[in-house]
Amino acid sequence: MLNMLPTNDRKLLGSMSFKIFSSPFEGDIGYIFYEDDKPIGFAKLVVGDTSIISAIGILPDYRGKGYGDFFTRSILFRLTQISRKIVVNYIDDYYLKFGFIPKDNIMEIESYKLTFNEKNHHC
Repeated sequence: MLNMLPTNDRKLLGSMSFKIFSSPFEGDIGYIFYEDDKPIGFAKLVVGDTSIISAIGILPDYRGKGYGDFFTRSILFRLTQISRKIVVNYIDDYYLKFGFIPKDNIMEIESYKLTFNEKNHHC
């Protein structure tokens, strides 16, 4: 079973951040992606009226199986229920298919404009 849970477990967040991004975790809360009880991915978000995605990643052994896409779509869907606006703190063409607009070094969208097309059937 796939699951996503927020946590403030600094040891787990730090470990996942190093394994995926080769950098320390900075912040208070992160989101861990699980396959059954095994952590396989990590996301760093700030959630609020404007939510900010700083990083989303999957452990190397689990890449290429669609987990990253599934978890990213799950996060976006949840954020549309919470936030007026969603910002991605980096440029990545992946987000264009959801309607994100590149602006300077970020991508952004008003939550109500986010689109999930037929390929987004996981959400």
